[in-house]
Amino acid sequence: MSLIIVPDTHVLISGGTISSSYTGQIISAWRKGTIDIATSDPILREVRQVLDYPAIEKINHWKSEDKDGFIRDLRGSAILAAGNSSVSISKDPKDDIFFACALEVGAEYIVSKDRHLLDVESYFGTVVVKPGYFVEQVLRKIKI
Repeated sequence: MSLIIVPDTHVLISGGTISSSYTGQIISAWRKGTIDIATSDPILREVRQVLDYPAIEKINHWKSEDKDGFIRDLRGSAILAAGNSSVSISKDPKDDIFFACALEVGAEYIVSKDRHLLDVESYFGTVVVKPGYFVEQVLRKIKI
């Protein structure tokens, strides 16, 4: 069984567009099968919505079909949580979708730069870490 992580919206979007970054290395490790990414319908809806933000469009220049293809790729290749869990742990209730997903799939990590997620530190065995920490302290140790 592979290592399962729940990347937040920022990690998914920046990792899908900036391959040399820590987030890009995480997405690359997923595409190579080194790790598994878990997501859920609420997370995918948020990602798709953020992809339409003008600031994001200015950075990545993706067309609508590119955005839809990215969501299809995630839906088809990631572990998709059932979405039956409801949790209330974060100071920002919008972030609870990541904890619910992690709980449902038994993820080892939530990878995020969001302070509300990071403030929780861990939740039922899932540790919340920054992308740089994950790459340097976890991914480098499992990638040979």
